[in-house]
Amino acid sequence: GINAEYGAGLSAAHTVLERGGRVLVLDKNSFLGGNSVKATSGLNGTLTQTQVKAGIQDSPQVFYDDTAKSARSLLRPDLVKVLTGNSGSAVEWLQSKFGLDLSLVSRLGGHSFPRTHRGKERFPGMTITYALMERLEEIAKNEPHRARVVVKADAKKLLTDASGAVTGVVFEKDGQQFQEF
Repeated sequence: GINAEYGAGLSAAHTVLERGGRVLVLDKNSFLGGNSVKATSGLNGTLTQTQVKAGIQDSPQVFYDDTAKSARSLLRPDLVKVLTGNSGSAVEWLQSKFGLDLSLVSRLGGHSFPRTHRGKERFPGMTITYALMERLEEIAKNEPHRARVVVKADAKKLLTDASGAVTGVVFEKDGQQFQEF
C-alpha cells in the first residue's frame, strides 16, 4: 500500500507499477493530490535536457551544497544526496512518461543556477499531480488487479514479513478496518 497524498506517493505508485508490482493507493481526503496541487514554483532538477540545452552548468553536487547551506543544522545528508542526485532523472521521467511540459527553467532563492522546471501553466504542481493521478486512475479502471485507489481512508499500520519487508496495510474507511495484502 502507498499512502499517496502527495506527488511523491503518486510517483512511488507509478514506479512500482512500472516494475510489475501491484499498488493500493490510500488518501485520507476525498480526492487524490494533497498539497502538491498547490505548488506554484515547479520541480527542481539538475543535468536535465532543459538545462543542457540552455547551457546551464549545474550539477547534483552544487544542488546538494545549496540545499545543505539552506538546511544548516537540519540537513539529512542521506536524504539530500538522493534528492539532489536523482533530481534530473525525476524531471526527465515526468516529461517522457507523462508528456509533461517542463521546458522552462528558472533560478529561485538559494539556488546557484536555474534548476526549477515548469511549463507555461500557472500552477505546475497541479499540472504534475493531475497527470500522475489521471494515469493512475486510468490503470486502476483498466487493470484493477494491478492498481486500486481508496479515498477517505486512513492508513493505521503497515504489515511486514519476518524480514521486515512491507507486505500489506491495515486501513480504516467509514469506521471499519480493512487489511490489504
